[in-house]
Amino acid sequence: MVFMGMSNTGPGGTKNISVLMIEDNPGDARLIKEALTDLRDPDFELEWAKCLLEGIESLKRKTPGMILLDLSLPDSHGFDTIARVRKEFPIVPLVVLTGLNDENVGLKAVQLGAQDYIIKGTVEGVALSRIIRYAIERKRIEEALRESEERLKRKNHEIREFTDVVTHDLKKPLASIKTIHDLVAKEAFGKLNDQGSEAMGICKDAINYMQELLQDLLTCASLEAETVSLEREKLDMKDIAEQVFRRFSRQMEEKGIRPFNNAETYACADRKAVMKLMMNLIGNSINYIGEGGKREITVGSMQKNGTAVFFVKDTGIGIPEESQGEIFQKFKRGKNALAISGTGLGLAIVKGTVLAHGGEIWIESKVDDGTTVYFTLPDGAKAQNGENAMPGSDTLP
Repeated sequence: MVFMGMSNTGPGGTKNISVLMIEDNPGDARLIKEALTDLRDPDFELEWAKCLLEGIESLKRKTPGMILLDLSLPDSHGFDTIARVRKEFPIVPLVVLTGLNDENVGLKAVQLGAQDYIIKGTVEGVALSRIIRYAIERKRIEEALRESEERLKRKNHEIREFTDVVTHDLKKPLASIKTIHDLVAKEAFGKLNDQGSEAMGICKDAINYMQELLQDLLTCASLEAETVSLEREKLDMKDIAEQVFRRFSRQMEEKGIRPFNNAETYACADRKAVMKLMMNLIGNSINYIGEGGKREITVGSMQKNGTAVFFVKDTGIGIPEESQGEIFQKFKRGKNALAISGTGLGLAIVKGTVLAHGGEIWIESKVDDGTTVYFTLPDGAKAQNGENAMPGSDTLP
C-alpha cells in the first residue's frame, strides 16, 4: 500500500527519499504518515507493508532508501526480525520502531545492524525526518568503510602473493647465481684473466644490487600491509647514529664528508627497524652530497611541543621543490638525482617505518643547499616513565 500525497520530487528538484514502513498497526502507521506528509526538502515517498513477508516481497520488487521496521509483527517478533531483514537486504538503511520506552532495546537493535531506533508516538515530523536522513548517512558511511576494508584486504592479499613470488621465484634463483659466481670468482673452474676478473666484479655488483632491491621490496610490502612485527625497546639514538656512521666511514672518508652526531634523545622503538631507517637516511645523504663546498652530515634531536624530534641534515644537492611532495613514494626521486644509483625504495621504507611506530616525517630542502629529514618516534624517556608506549612486542594488525 502506497500512501498518496507524496510528491515525486522535492523543491528545486530535490531527490525524494523512498521509505518502506513495515508496521502491522494502522494507527501507528497513520501517525508516521502524517508526520512525514507535510515535510519538504526532502519529500518522502512512503510505502506501507503490514507484515514482514509483505515487506520482503516489496523489497524484492524495489529497493527503498530506508526501512522503518516494527519489531512486533504478526509473522515475526523481536530481534529476529532485524536479522531476517538484514540477511536478505544488508545494505538498506534500517530504523527500528518500538513501543517499548527501553533504551536497551534500541541499543540492541543498533548492535544487530539497525542505524537507529524510534519509540512510537514520541517523534514529530521534523525530528523523524532528521532521524531518517542521519540513518541513511550513517549507513552510507558504514558501507564506504566496509568497501574500504574489502579493498584493503584485497590489497594485503595481493601484497602477500607478491611477497611469495619474490621469495620463491626470485630470491632462490638469485642465490644460485651468487653461488656460481662465487665459485667462478674463486677460480674453481680455472684461472681467470684480467677481463674475466673484471666481469666477475661487475657481476658481483649486480647481484648485490638485486639482493638489496628484493629485500627492500619485501620490507615495503610488509610495511604497506601493516604486518611488520616491532620489538620496542629504549634506544640511545646517539649510539644508533654512531654505529651507522662507523658502517659508512670508508665511503665518507673517500668523499671527504664530516659526520656530526648531536642526537641526545632516547626513542622507544624497534632496534633493527630504526637501524635500517638511519642507514637509509645517512646513506642517501652520502650519495647526494654533491661535488663542491663543505660536505657535512649531521644527526640531531630536539623537543618540539613535548615530542622527541630527530633529524638527519646534509649539505648535498637538495631536492627540487616540485619533487618534494612525492619524494617518499616508491621509485620516486628528485629530478636532479636520476643519475645516482639506488633502489628508489629507501625513503619509502623510512616513511613506512616511522608511520609503523606512530610517528610523523617531513623534509626541508633547497637545491644546492642540502636536505633535512625530520621524523618523530615514541620518546624513550617517557616510555620508561610509563607516559608513552612501553617496550615490548607489537605486531601491527
